[in-house]
Amino acid sequence: MRKALEELCQMYWYPLYVFVRRQGFDAGEAEDVTQGFFTQMLAGAMLEKADARRGRFRSFLLASLTHYIANERRQQSALKRGGGSTVLSLNYDDAERRFNLEPSTTQEPHQIFEAQWALELLRISLAAVRDQYAAQGKLAIFDALSPKLTDSSEGPLAEVAELLNMQVGAIKVALLRLRERYGQQIRLQIARTLDDPANVDEEIRELFRAISPNRL
Repeated sequence: MRKALEELCQMYWYPLYVFVRRQGFDAGEAEDVTQGFFTQMLAGAMLEKADARRGRFRSFLLASLTHYIANERRQQSALKRGGGSTVLSLNYDDAERRFNLEPSTTQEPHQIFEAQWALELLRISLAAVRDQYAAQGKLAIFDALSPKLTDSSEGPLAEVAELLNMQVGAIKVALLRLRERYGQQIRLQIARTLDDPANVDEEIRELFRAISPNRL
């Protein structure tokens, strides 16, 4: 169970980092808070409550992080990274670079967290599909077609066909298969956080609601 939770934490840590930064912590404080939170969660009693297959794991994480921050503030203690130990290898330099590129927003921190969760899940899903294509020696096809995953018009496929020395019909089939793999990977990533597979479709709807233009 711990290994599975660590893998999930790798998915969620950047959205949590952004949530902490939006709470008013500077980069160094946010790094300490995030690492300290994961240290406590993976090493203490919190781990026993973190049934990743019960309900929404992201809701559990956000509620637990909010409680953790409140406790630290009440105790007025220095926020340390689990006594100097590092339980997860997290790239905070890249996190801060990404955070500085985030657009300004009037959204509440929990809404920002939901949007970041959705974007991170899509990023991880796409990276997993890319790895599949690379393992099959089809990385050129992935690189040429992945920008068109969300392009319903399919764009100028003739240009892609010429680039890959393939027929346009074959490119259309390849794009369809890529979209299918991407969708399957999204469902797989979401299913890892749920107990009931019947809730996957609802979670997918939540995912796209979180990144809809009306919420950004």
